[in-house]
Amino acid sequence: MPLLEADALLTDIERATNRRRLLRRLGWISVSLALLAAVAFGARPAIGAAKAWQARRQAAKAFLFLEEGKMPEARAAATAAYALRPTEPQALRAVAAYLARNSAPQALEFWDQLRTLAPATLTRDDRRQETALALALGDNPRADRVVAELLVQPDAASAIDWLLAAQAATRRGAFGEANTDLLKILQAGDANGSLRPTSVERLRAAILLLNLPTEAREASATSQAWTTLGRLARGSDGVALDTLVLLASNSLRAGGASHAPDASLTGWSEAELAAALAAHPLARTAQRLLALDLQAHVDPAAFPNKETTIDRGVALCRDGDSETLLALGAWLLAKGQPARLLAEIPLERAAETKELFLQRLDALAALGKWEEIRALLRGQRFPLEATMAEMYLARCAAQLGETTRAENHWRHAVELAGEDAGKLFSVGEYAEKNGAFAAAAAAYQQAAALAPRLRAVQTARLRLAQSQGDSAAALGVLREMLALWPDDPAVANDAAYLGLLLGQIDPAQAEATASRLIAREPASLPHRVLLALARLRGPRPASALDAFANLRVEPAAATPPALAVHAAALAAAGFTEAARQEAATVDPARLSPPERALLPGVATP
Repeated sequence: MPLLEADALLTDIERATNRRRLLRRLGWISVSLALLAAVAFGARPAIGAAKAWQARRQAAKAFLFLEEGKMPEARAAATAAYALRPTEPQALRAVAAYLARNSAPQALEFWDQLRTLAPATLTRDDRRQETALALALGDNPRADRVVAELLVQPDAASAIDWLLAAQAATRRGAFGEANTDLLKILQAGDANGSLRPTSVERLRAAILLLNLPTEAREASATSQAWTTLGRLARGSDGVALDTLVLLASNSLRAGGASHAPDASLTGWSEAELAAALAAHPLARTAQRLLALDLQAHVDPAAFPNKETTIDRGVALCRDGDSETLLALGAWLLAKGQPARLLAEIPLERAAETKELFLQRLDALAALGKWEEIRALLRGQRFPLEATMAEMYLARCAAQLGETTRAENHWRHAVELAGEDAGKLFSVGEYAEKNGAFAAAAAAYQQAAALAPRLRAVQTARLRLAQSQGDSAAALGVLREMLALWPDDPAVANDAAYLGLLLGQIDPAQAEATASRLIAREPASLPHRVLLALARLRGPRPASALDAFANLRVEPAAATPPALAVHAAALAAAGFTEAARQEAATVDPARLSPPERALLPGVATP
């Protein structure tokens, strides 16, 4: 029977044709429905894939802008990449790289996310940036962990990896390890021919090695460092100029015998250094003034007095551009010549740039001309950033005896810094430097609340509390730092030490901490001091002296607190006379009140 009554009059061929048409229509409807279902169920993955692609594209732009030094553009691209897809590894890498370039501690958080989401995408360059930032922020345990990742395959490590390893080792007091790492770079091409360090990396390695404690450096390593510097100084590039500046500066440094260039190894006399520095094709005003100082040192007959040197320096810079005048101003201030600076760089020229204007303020401050400084700031001859202007006005008011006005300016400076941790830190540093300790504490506290992992801020809070003799506040800061950096041996040691001094930690707990730290760093004097103090406060004080067994300590490393604890340990072990003699060498003013309490029973007969 036909499907429809209307089909009754159709032929079989017509009915077959209609059936095929109907089936085709039903097929198209089925396909359409399937497509709609696919769109409905696949839209999100498709959109996600598109966003991931766009995020990677923006991240690539961010990396390109970073290479070109276009920071605003890099920030915009990295932000766009992260906004498009916060879980895209390349977006996380771009944000971390941008933040690291600006020394922002938040970069570490983005590397943590990347390590969790896609650890395989971390590159060696990512790890190098992370290590460098961790070192800059004082996060030494993180630096050690990431360096270990870089050195999993030592043969694949580059010179920059060994430089970072040496810096991390130096931070934890492993100077022998740092010495070995740095020699790998200095000896590249000899025993370590697989490395190909650049001249910049060789320069950094030599500087780091010469800054290691003398007792930690092998004699051959010291010779290698000076020889390397002598070679690097012979050239016309920027590295040669930097090396000449280093050698010349060290020659002029008073009392720096351990850093004085060894002419027999460098191949440079002081006269040759001065001539090469003055004639270097890249030398600018600051380098030429340094060369002038070295010439005066080498040939005193040609420079019979200080005024002769200053006159020649001024003549070298007269009628120069802003950069030249800035170098001249810094040179004159370093020589204690603020009046000459004011005479040679008039206000009209000083108002050309912020840096020159600040130099003028410093010169006026050195001469005690506080009213003139205040008039300049209020007249806005050169409009300083508001926070900085308030800082200078606060100092002026304090110097003029206007205590209330000074406090108001400091308070306003902190308010103007707002939620910028960097500005708050600057306010705190300037306030601390000028004796406004309450303002410094407020600025540091606010900065720490905004950026708790900014190590410089936490260190400043600790330093301020210690300088004020507030041991309880110092312990509070150390405990906050320990919560942030639980694996940092220095923080763990100091928190246990101060807690023990204040009676807030059980001696057995402190001894366990000290033993754990000593197992990691046997040659660390602070860890041995903690162990000795724990035993002095525990049931077996006579064993405190054993904590210093087989420990070689250079005189410069023996701090007053270490000497105080050692003297107390001597007394507890029955060496009364030796204890008295050692206690007599300790300056009580350099001890905290709890540390001074260790001395009375030792110092008196």
